[in-house]
Amino acid sequence: MSIQLPKDPKDHDYEDQIAAMLLASGYYLETRLILKKGSEEVLEFDAIVTPTNDYTNRRIVEVKSGAWGMSDLFKLYGQTMYTKHSAAWLIHKKMLSTTKKAAILELSEKIPVSTIYINLANQPAKTKCGEIPEAIEMDEKLQNLVFVVAWWSRSGDRVAQG
Repeated sequence: MSIQLPKDPKDHDYEDQIAAMLLASGYYLETRLILKKGSEEVLEFDAIVTPTNDYTNRRIVEVKSGAWGMSDLFKLYGQTMYTKHSAAWLIHKKMLSTTKKAAILELSEKIPVSTIYINLANQPAKTKCGEIPEAIEMDEKLQNLVFVVAWWSRSGDRVAQG
């Protein structure tokens, strides 16, 4: 029986795919972080990413393979304020309606939270997204290798913890 990465990842698989893409773009990742105050969970982060070429430009990342909305943007805004990070990215897989897109764009202009649509199944370059700046340049062949190895590694880690 052969094991393959999903062509159209969902849920945690999508989160792992995005993490692998960020790694292949030159970001240091801290993933699946839970901030506690005593025994109480205060915040949970999908990831905090740091460009390897600019350690002062950390961002909070939330990954959504399914439904999301304005409340997610406000949650991320609150997290940036609480952690004193400069900005956040909400990376999503589902396209928005025109009405929702306009409302989200209007809000995003007022707060340091950007929404980024990434569905690597529909993109010709599987490891790149033009909206996420590359932190380090690397040969495309090497970048693809880093992406695949990172995705397999993250998927295996999640299964092992599971």
